[in-house]
Amino acid sequence: MLRTPSNGKENSTALSTRSTNCVKLDEKTEKRWAAGRIINCRQAAKKRKRCEPFQRSVINPRKLAAIDIVFLGSKVIIAEFAGGVLLSVALGAFVLHRGHSFWQFVLGAYLLLLGINYVPMLAYAVAITSGKSAKAEMGDELNDPRRAMAKYRRQSVLLLVPLLVPLLALVRERRKARAV
Repeated sequence: MLRTPSNGKENSTALSTRSTNCVKLDEKTEKRWAAGRIINCRQAAKKRKRCEPFQRSVINPRKLAAIDIVFLGSKVIIAEFAGGVLLSVALGAFVLHRGHSFWQFVLGAYLLLLGINYVPMLAYAVAITSGKSAKAEMGDELNDPRRAMAKYRRQSVLLLVPLLVPLLALVRERRKARAV
């Protein structure tokens, strides 16, 4: 039996039709899944079950921008991401220019890289807004808004890791280009 983590319902074609991860469960793991003790692919992998960890455990910047647009509005999100780019880069450049110690250099470099981190998020937000496809990007995940917000709130912490989002965006675009 296959369960999709996003809605917990049975779906025999889930692996081929969804981008979310599906896990083949045995009887004992099925009970743990129903009780909410196995909630992600990494936990299922520890149980030596079939799983696709890249799809489930790593941030999806496009969906993160889409859920922000759905719940907060496109103007707020575009302003937030544009501010994230411009203010982080400006502050990072200022700290690098005025800094005299090693730690000031580290802080300036971090802020510059953090600003670069928001560039793909801004590009995704503009693309989603112009295509008016925020709800379509989220798909079935909006059936349970609380769960979706909890999932993407946890993933949004990864925005603080310098250069992670641009690298993931490049990897996803290359995979999409290979699939076509």
